[in-house]
Amino acid sequence: MIKKILISLLCLSSFSFADILLNSVSKKNYNFEIYSDKNLVVGNNTLKMKIFNKDKDVTSSFKSKIKVFMPEMPSMPYMEYKNKGVFVDGLIKFNINLSMGGTWQYHIFVKSKNMKTKKIRGSLNL
Repeated sequence: MIKKILISLLCLSSFSFADILLNSVSKKNYNFEIYSDKNLVVGNNTLKMKIFNKDKDVTSSFKSKIKVFMPEMPSMPYMEYKNKGVFVDGLIKFNINLSMGGTWQYHIFVKSKNMKTKKIRGSLNL
């Protein structure tokens, strides 16, 4: 019984250090994986992205930008935040600011020397 409890605790602790996969998008031969270190909060957040071409990591060959926005609603204006991605430790990192809770849309624009700009779309829920 104690052995089962210890194994369960070990499994749960290993999951707590895992990144949260927000989105995985495939376009042609590329796969874009967008992660977060932790649950998203109102305020500053960091998103990370890895890019694969046929299971080969090609993240370093891309430049990227992100735009997060919330559409206009009754009694609330359109909100938007833009930033460039920075290549750090084998990942593209985006620092974003989400000024309130709700559903935010994001567009990530990626470009390499050999291809046209691709747009990755998704949403974030706070």
